[in-house]
Amino acid sequence: FLVMEGFIAAAAGVMTAFLAATAIPDRRKGTGTALLLAGLATVGTMSWVNFVIASQFKWLPLAPAVLCLAGVVACALEGRD
Repeated sequence: FLVMEGFIAAAAGVMTAFLAATAIPDRRKGTGTALLLAGLATVGTMSWVNFVIASQFKWLPLAPAVLCLAGVVACALEGRD
């Protein structure tokens, strides 16, 4: 799990931070989609697998997934001007 968490931190965390600093303030098209796909592919998949295998740690990876979803929702709401 340590390797997977490192990958998730790199793939989702760094990309999300980059998008938050560059693409979201500029309101670039596709930013919300990129955030959603990155979240689904990383923290979403890991959370889902932990629930499927009934892991003892199934609730812990759910927190970043919820944060990712909140970011996508915020990005979508921000673009409604």
